[in-house]
Amino acid sequence: MPHLVPQVLGVLPAPFAGTLQRYASSGAWDQAIRLCRTLREPALWGCLATAAVQAQELHAAEMAFAALDEVSLLELLLLLHTVSACFHPACSADTSAVVRVQVDKVEFIQSVMEIPSLEGRNAEVLLYMRRPEDAEAVLLQGGLVYRAIMLNVRLSRWTRWVIVLLARAVWCGLVSCHVYVVRHATL
Repeated sequence: MPHLVPQVLGVLPAPFAGTLQRYASSGAWDQAIRLCRTLREPALWGCLATAAVQAQELHAAEMAFAALDEVSLLELLLLLHTVSACFHPACSADTSAVVRVQVDKVEFIQSVMEIPSLEGRNAEVLLYMRRPEDAEAVLLQGGLVYRAIMLNVRLSRWTRWVIVLLARAVWCGLVSCHVYVVRHATL
């Protein structure tokens, strides 16, 4: 497992950062979650979320993002309470956007956990980590050609999906119809 980000660890008490890294690298995700729950430190939850996504441990990532969402919601409520004099729409929009991003991450992790194939789950995590070429390769190696083509369509990689489609030549009619609908819906 890669080392946790040093900038974040500088904020945390040294023994807890080392303990979290030890738990994460040994795969003791339940203990890592318990540590974060005990300390209630947002930076520690952030490190756990990062480590869990990199290790593709979706349950721990979901717990960490949910905890970060709770922290963001509490910060939002405190901010709204202390700055009650500010009625400018931009103030509430900025703070609610932070909470929405965390909720989106939790929903994303939950949707990935519902994907039936291991290759599909791994590809979505790789895509989340901004590695679309690796995600496509995982899908193609697993024989999930249609999912690989649709991944490229989702990313608007028009040339790439045509190359994959022509190389496999199985899903031509179905994919062509779907792409036609997608492209014309966005125009």
